[in-house]
Amino acid sequence: MKKLTIGLILLVTLIQTAFTQSGNVGIGTLTPDPSAKLEVASDTSGFLIPRMTSAERMDIINPAIGLMVYDETLDNFYFYDGSEWAVLGPDAHWIKSGNYVFNTSDSIGVGTSTPEVKLEVNGDIKQRNIQYHTLNREMPVVVNDFVEIGKISFSSANGAYGGNIWMTISMGPSYPVIKSYILPIAYNQTGGIWTKVIPEGVSHYTPTIAQDFDLDIKVTSGNAFFRIRRATGTHPNMKAYVVMQHDGATADLFTEMSGTGSDTEPTGYFTGSVITSIGLADNSSRVGIGTLVPDGKLEVRQAEVADIFNLYDDNANVFSVLDGGDVWMDNPTFYLDASLDRIGIGDSSPDGKLEVRQSSSGDIFNLYNSTTNVMSVLNGGDVWMDN
Repeated sequence: MKKLTIGLILLVTLIQTAFTQSGNVGIGTLTPDPSAKLEVASDTSGFLIPRMTSAERMDIINPAIGLMVYDETLDNFYFYDGSEWAVLGPDAHWIKSGNYVFNTSDSIGVGTSTPEVKLEVNGDIKQRNIQYHTLNREMPVVVNDFVEIGKISFSSANGAYGGNIWMTISMGPSYPVIKSYILPIAYNQTGGIWTKVIPEGVSHYTPTIAQDFDLDIKVTSGNAFFRIRRATGTHPNMKAYVVMQHDGATADLFTEMSGTGSDTEPTGYFTGSVITSIGLADNSSRVGIGTLVPDGKLEVRQAEVADIFNLYDDNANVFSVLDGGDVWMDNPTFYLDASLDRIGIGDSSPDGKLEVRQSSSGDIFNLYNSTTNVMSVLNGGDVWMDN
């Protein structure tokens, strides 16, 4: 009986297995492909190769080139390439361990085949609520000619959204003119005309100081348009390199534009800063508080009914420029009435053009020629004059 059973098993096996004269073997098929020494055919089951842990795989002695196993520790197929075990398939450069996928040796390039660091992206990057854009533009050679950068279209939730835009623009053969900008823009902000953007920082390289540019912006509901305009110089080989970072809703869209044209210099300014610093071509600077175009080194403008300027020593007010231009100084009291052209020293309400009040026992007034006292009004009112 045992011999009969074994015989039946061998018969079934031979029926399901075909051997060709060329030595090809077919399992589940009577006509194995001539190019394959072994063909396994089935529409109900698969082909199962040896499964083992990483440690067991590494313990295989003298593995043959092409030997293949399934690594249960790393959940991947591995084959031996003659010098080391390698992952089979598209994940050959990545290692998976539990919930981690990693690469410990290579540099990754996206948009570039020669990454210089561990991760290099040649193109824009977008992550939730933050976008990065890099681009370059050939600068026009005629003053007030411009080249477009693009536009940002803001998504809206009842008009409440917008975003902050950080932008750095470098211009020149070796980028000798560098300007940085910060632009807070609300979704429902309007204007519809081109304005100049005041840079937050400026750096010029002296030999090419005559070459300069301005960043212009036009804001309408939901859209902000940007362009670079030639401000000075006619150098023909200038290129502008632009780096933008925009934070806002993840649905905000940046559309790159590169049109060119000519326009007059905008007369208005766009800025999100209360204090505006303007760097000039001569490496000096001006600061405006309440104004975007300061005429002097420091200009303060007040549009409300309030003090223009107050200076404090700790909590004590020691100097003020009052609404209307009057000047007040404490200790000793000095008061300038701008409307009546009166000055009070020791008196905040001078009756005459100049009033000096002395409440101590010292001289009321002293006049010196260099270091020589030539005239004095003494305590009590006596007047003394030398020679």
